[in-house]
Amino acid sequence: MISARLRYTATLCIAVGAGAASIYCCVAGLWTGWIALWVLSNACVVVCGRIQTTTARLQEAHHAARVRALQAGLQAPPRAQQR
Repeated sequence: MISARLRYTATLCIAVGAGAASIYCCVAGLWTGWIALWVLSNACVVVCGRIQTTTARLQEAHHAARVRALQAGLQAPPRAQQR
């Protein structure tokens, strides 16, 4: 599976490329190309935001699991920890 960083980077590059091409189409007077590329660029920006929020949620869940594991280890009886 592709990592979140690679997906984010690829999506952001597509968004920037589509945005630049959209500006070019607007200047050249190609309205259908301008609208299509503008929509693609905005969709990619939305996807980037979703990737960021999903990654943040996964990191919070991982952190919470580590804290629970550490707390469970600290609550063990002292003799069990010495063995």
